[in-house]
Amino acid sequence: MLKFALYVSNHGFGHSTRISALAEELIHYGVFCHIITTKPAFLFQDLNP
Repeated sequence: MLKFALYVSNHGFGHSTRISALAEELIHYGVFCHIITTKPAFLFQDLNP
């Protein structure tokens, strides 16, 4: 299983929403995504591992 660490910039919410969409696709293909950010967790709560 591939494992990715995705580091999200703290500038606005645009980076977070794009990383969330990217992580969703990666997870769909079986990639484990670890998201590192200081943004609120609710932005990523819909990601299904």
